[in-house]
Amino acid sequence: MIYDPLKVAIELLKARVPDVPVSGDLVGHQTGSPRVAVSLLNISAVIRNRLDRIRLDVHAYGPAKNAALALAMRTRHALLNQSINWSYAGVAIADASNDFGPQDISDRTSREHRFVVSLDLYMYLRS
Repeated sequence: MIYDPLKVAIELLKARVPDVPVSGDLVGHQTGSPRVAVSLLNISAVIRNRLDRIRLDVHAYGPAKNAALALAMRTRHALLNQSINWSYAGVAIADASNDFGPQDISDRTSREHRFVVSLDLYMYLRS
């Protein structure tokens, strides 16, 4: 199965959390402003050529600790509760699970408030 699972996750979050910039990096991010950055950690085949488990970290940045936590909880809710059967570019999400988090992990580089949520999304190609 060839597709971009990071793009699928980013487009889902853009649709479900439309008031916050979502991307795969922090390019153009201004310190202290809300931002969601999604990192792809691993892809493993659950059912060969049918279903992949996509492990992601979602980094929620905010101007204050409570704002970063609220954003982390919104993105967590979107991925766990609003993603099932959602599709983008022929790829659908069958299920989602929360691995851990949100964890309070301030960004060492920018010293910003950040919470990280690790999730698994189960994706398959729609036929």
